[in-house]
Amino acid sequence: LVTFTRHGIFEDQANVEVAVAKLSRPGALAASRILPFHAYTAWKTYSEQDAADPRIIAALSDALEGSVANLPLFAGRVAIAPDVSGSMQSCFTNKQNTTSAAEVAGIFAAGLLRQCPNATVLPFQHEVVPVALNPRDSVLSNAQKIARLGGGGTSLSAPVEMLLRRGDAVDLFVGITDNEEWVSAPGFGWGTGFLDAWRKYKAQVAPAAKAVLVTVVPDLCRPVPETEPDVHFVHGWSDAVMRHVAEVGGAAFTGSDDPDEAA
Repeated sequence: LVTFTRHGIFEDQANVEVAVAKLSRPGALAASRILPFHAYTAWKTYSEQDAADPRIIAALSDALEGSVANLPLFAGRVAIAPDVSGSMQSCFTNKQNTTSAAEVAGIFAAGLLRQCPNATVLPFQHEVVPVALNPRDSVLSNAQKIARLGGGGTSLSAPVEMLLRRGDAVDLFVGITDNEEWVSAPGFGWGTGFLDAWRKYKAQVAPAAKAVLVTVVPDLCRPVPETEPDVHFVHGWSDAVMRHVAEVGGAAFTGSDDPDEAA
């Protein structure tokens, strides 16, 4: 779309209509299995063009909402903890990509909030940051609310400690960050550390809970030993992240026509 715009293809209104029709074609999103992150990247990249057509922008926005159906559906309760600390505002891949780590985490959380009725979103920095998210609002709106919360340090233990205080039992905890734990290190004075908080939570509230800790920047920092039971690690970002989270959480991709994948 950006290339077509740059070469004036959409100066012909008939071409705009063709593009909108293709982006809006029923069943196309399900067949493509495009996940919300890619739909968001397309929407953002095209929207930033000076000659962007508002009809195509709207069609891409609708495609983003529709792509949520390609996310896994979790039967149990899920807590999604997107890091909104200051460092998450940096781009997570390279200088050519203007998408920040905060936007990645926001789309991940907002998409699962829409798809999974039992999802809870707990944005965190050195503490959990309150934010009003309505699952019926658009994914784009909720993702932007999350991404704009930026500031502060990084304490992955904060959302776990909140679940512990509330006695809130979840089946799956997903933490998304760029640097998983540092404010609980000696000398910082915040939090008890993810390992201590997670073990207490498992012992006192949710013995069967599992955790997936996603570092969108491929940093091998780990807040717990690799051998810690029921804790899984993902370093980097791609569609495989969502599939791994689904596998750990026992979720099915409802839009899949592959019976092995949906099992």
